[in-house]
Formats: sequence, structure tokens, C-alpha cells
Amino acid sequence: MTRRSPRTRKDRQRGSAAVELVLVTPLLVLLLLVVVALGLLVDARLVVTDAAHQAARAAPPWPAPKPLHASRPNAPQARPSARRERPAPPRGCACPPTASRPAPR
Repeated sequence: MTRRSPRTRKDRQRGSAAVELVLVTPLLVLLLLVVVALGLLVDARLVVTDAAHQAARAAPPWPAPKPLHASRPNAPQARPSARRERPAPPRGCACPPTASRPAPR
């Protein structure tokens, strides 16, 4: 019978680095994707904030002046439109608008 040599520590840890790499790599990729997604969210928020800032700077700091004809007492009135608008249904009515009702028989 041949005598087996006892396994050394080096032999027992052979391949453990590959296993650790396989276990850790998906976690690192997931962490990277989360960081990229958060970066995109922060970028979008900054773009919206900057757009609001630029719009506020472009707006005049005072109210717009009234049209000239509105301040004259004898200004011509607006013509009534040829199309009459339908009255709104009473509040609390869950009825669909009249345009979508089926035609009466």
C-alpha cells in the first residue's frame, strides 16, 4: 500500500480564488449599475432644476401690461362665437359627456 501524502494547505485552497470571483462579480456589477442609475437620476434632476432656473430668469419681473382696448370704456365687445357651448353637467353627476352618449332611438 502506498502512503498518501497529507494534503497541504496550499492544495486545499486551490481554486478558491476562482470561486470567490464568481460569487463576488455579480454583486460588483449590480453595485456599478445602481451607481450609474443614481447618477442618471441626479443628472435628470439637475437638468430640470436648471431649466426652471433659466425660465425664471427669462420671465419678466413684473406682470404683463393689460391690452389697450380693455382699459377703454367704449371698446368693442368680443363677438359671440357661432358655436354654442353645452352647459356642464351638474356637480356630482357621473354621467359621461353628452357627445359620447348613444343616439336616441
